[in-house]
Amino acid sequence: MYSLPIPRSQIIMVNSIGSLRRAADNLLDSSVSVVGIDTESKPTFESILLPMTRLLMHAEGATWPVALMQVATKRSVFLFDLKLVNTMSEFSQLMYNLLANDTVTKLGTQTRS
Repeated sequence: MYSLPIPRSQIIMVNSIGSLRRAADNLLDSSVSVVGIDTESKPTFESILLPMTRLLMHAEGATWPVALMQVATKRSVFLFDLKLVNTMSEFSQLMYNLLANDTVTKLGTQTRS
C-alpha cells in the first residue's frame, strides 16, 4: 500500500472560518491536480445480547448524517467538521469550486451511497 508522507502540521481540522479559508486557499490553488475525498459518519450498530456475550451488529437501515469530510492533496489533509462548517456559505462555495473544477481529478470510494 502506498502512503504519502504528510507531516502532522499539514493535517488541518477545519472547524472555523479561519481554517476554512486556509483550506480554500490550499485546495483551490492552481498547483492542485488531484484530491482524495472521504467521509465519515457515526457507526450504526445495535447491541445484541447473547448468553455470556455482547455483540455489536450493523443496524440494518439505520443511517446518520455525514459528520466529517476528509479532503487530501499531495501536501495537506483537511478534516472538515461538517456540523460546524456546513452552514457557512464559504464552505458551499469551496465545495462547488473544487468539485466543478474539471482540471482537478477527484478520488473516492462509494461515492454513490
